[in-house]
Amino acid sequence: MVINIGDTVHWVWLVSGHNVVSGMGGVADKKFCSPAGMNCGAAPTSLAGTTYDVKFTQAGTYPYFCAPHIGAGMKGSVTVQ
Repeated sequence: MVINIGDTVHWVWLVSGHNVVSGMGGVADKKFCSPAGMNCGAAPTSLAGTTYDVKFTQAGTYPYFCAPHIGAGMKGSVTVQ
């Protein structure tokens, strides 16, 4: 996904048991994580209907993953330009 500086990414949980953790390979880099941007190394999973927003204020590439499902390939990245 490519966005502009100042844009916000909005994640929505369609089913329970997921999270959003910034980093790669299952290792949190603590730049952002659901549900509240705290305790990224042990980010809890959330219930269906949960939302999480991150406003990106600096250019760069920000990888992220779902901690319980990284082995299933649940990962992505946000490129901010």
